[in-house]
Amino acid sequence: MAERMFVTRKTLSRLERGEPGVSLSVLASALWVLGLDSGLQELADPEHDAVGVRREQQRNPKRVRRENRDDALDF
Repeated sequence: MAERMFVTRKTLSRLERGEPGVSLSVLASALWVLGLDSGLQELADPEHDAVGVRREQQRNPKRVRRENRDDALDF
């Protein structure tokens, strides 16, 4: 499996033990080798991140004032 993932056996062993230092790309490679990679696209989709969407909404201004059009045409 490590050979198909293009990683060392030691890296695969670290992934299997759940060590936090293993990169996300190694996990993605393992899922691809096992044929379980179909959910990766959905996992990375920002629309499925409820917390992220809520924080983005909170960053938006509460009220947006309209531009005064009379001043824009004043020469």
